[in-house]
Amino acid sequence: MKKKNSTDLHDLYIKIKKDIKKELSPRRYKHSVETAKLAQALCLKYTVASEKGLVAGIAHDIAREYSDDQLVSIVQEQNLCDSEWGLRHPKVLHGIVGAYIVESRYGIGDPDILDAIRQHVAGAENMGMLAKILFVADFCEPSRKYLEEMHRRELLQQPLDMMLFRVYGEIFAFLEIEKKPIAPISYEIYDKLRRKVAMDEKE
Repeated sequence: MKKKNSTDLHDLYIKIKKDIKKELSPRRYKHSVETAKLAQALCLKYTVASEKGLVAGIAHDIAREYSDDQLVSIVQEQNLCDSEWGLRHPKVLHGIVGAYIVESRYGIGDPDILDAIRQHVAGAENMGMLAKILFVADFCEPSRKYLEEMHRRELLQQPLDMMLFRVYGEIFAFLEIEKKPIAPISYEIYDKLRRKVAMDEKE
């Protein structure tokens, strides 16, 4: 598949933004726009192509409002996931399904963008820079009212792995309060990040 240049990606951003405005609830649409803006800013900070952040951010929740049955059906029909845990907790599948949708509907073949969308829910082993950025942006974008502005700004000043580590910790705390399940892979990633952050602080 032909690699898309920055102009192509910006055009895709505009197209997807227009489409999801019709498909998603106003709240989810605003969240997607704000996530794209923050992902773009973080990409510029960490020298990742900013257009990739825009596209990944605007598209990351494209399947978030699908029903559990729709998500499971697409995953099984397209053989997208063999995780029994995921199939028992279908909402976590919206990242996997979202990556499939943007690839099939919009012809996006960039592995960085697809991996970022696919991994933004629970994370994954060996996440790339864009995947880490999207994970953080999804949690920290300013329409998320559970973060006080000073705390959000302080969090976003940290090195990327520290940001990711702290975001995981805050997500865990929230899910535990809400009595919602946490994906096993997320615990594994958090533990590895904890060890990495500790080693970085010693250096």
